[in-house]
Amino acid sequence: MPDTFQESTFKGSPVCKIYINEFKGEPQFLTMGLKKAQAVLENIDALRKWVDRQEFPHGHNDQK
Repeated sequence: MPDTFQESTFKGSPVCKIYINEFKGEPQFLTMGLKKAQAVLENIDALRKWVDRQEFPHGHNDQK
């Protein structure tokens, strides 16, 4: 597995690359620049809650 966080540039601007998974044997990354990274950080609590709701739409204790 590659580094889960990498710094790079795109068209001369700094970007970060976050490892997501492998697809057909190739690593896949989420790439974003500074403004998008800042937006994520400003909304990190809401994003965590959203991810939790998507992963566990019926709550953590539901058993199927």
